[in-house]
Amino acid sequence: MGAVLSRTEANDSLLGRHTSLPAPALADRDQLIASHSSIISITPSQPSNVSDTSMTEHRNDDCFPFLELPPEIRTMIYKDLLFVGKVHFDPERHAANGRKHYHWPFKKPQLAVLRVCKQIHDEAEPLYLSMNLFVLPVKFTNYQPFFRPSLRDQTQRQRSHLFSKAAFDRVRNISVVFSSDQLGDIDYHHFWNAYETRYGPGTYMSMTDAQRRSLAHTLQHIIAEREWSHVQKQLSKFQNPMDYVEADFTDVFCPGGCCRPLYACINRWILKLKPKVLDVTGLMHSEQRNFYFMYARGDVARLYKPDVLQRVYGLHFMQSEEATKWDAFQGQAEK
Repeated sequence: MGAVLSRTEANDSLLGRHTSLPAPALADRDQLIASHSSIISITPSQPSNVSDTSMTEHRNDDCFPFLELPPEIRTMIYKDLLFVGKVHFDPERHAANGRKHYHWPFKKPQLAVLRVCKQIHDEAEPLYLSMNLFVLPVKFTNYQPFFRPSLRDQTQRQRSHLFSKAAFDRVRNISVVFSSDQLGDIDYHHFWNAYETRYGPGTYMSMTDAQRRSLAHTLQHIIAEREWSHVQKQLSKFQNPMDYVEADFTDVFCPGGCCRPLYACINRWILKLKPKVLDVTGLMHSEQRNFYFMYARGDVARLYKPDVLQRVYGLHFMQSEEATKWDAFQGQAEK
């Protein structure tokens, strides 16, 4: 019986099955593989005509020297991968006159190319940022790089990035929405206590209901001015003049929903971005006539009326269902 077992073990070794033999030392591994190369090459796990060495050489031959291509060819490839027209971050973003833009009809940029190596990243990212129209989320100020997290708060530091800080110098086309969703909550109880602390106990309750509603509405406007001023300040982080800006005012309402304080949204951000084309959506005809603001710098104040904004910044009031050049990219998503 012992002789039979030995013969079986020998047959197993010739067939490449080494389960019953002790594992070879690492130093002897290469010699063992070389001595049994003809046997290993016919095992089921290996192609009969390709050895380990030849496979390695074959893979090396297939590596394409991408960075050896002319810069013009590489640029064409980057554009094909990254230029998609509109880049959506929030698929539920409310758009003009009750319409909604969803991200699915547009191609998605193949951002994996930016992670290949530093050189490719440095060559491709400027094209990605400068050529596309970035549709900012409603609460884009909560995302990096607009949001500056506290060094102590790791949760805040992990907030999503819309793009890198290079966008502040490279982005040329944006779509932004002003919305009541951007307004913070109002603590009326705190306001009540603060009012009576300043004017005396019982002063708030001594007012009529109409007086308290008027006071609360004034507070709502103060909050709206503060929050939308913050949105405008974040937009001012873009350092260079824009080629195109789309601004949506469809959902601009006070927190009570009774009025539209557009004056709190139409201000210096237009002067900072200096767009060549400014498409405005979500305004009624009567509101379009009031699309102006006063800007003071030092002792000089200037009134920017619609005719001035049209001449200097390409102001255009979009009609319902009016298409832009960016809508031509819709429907080109890969199926």
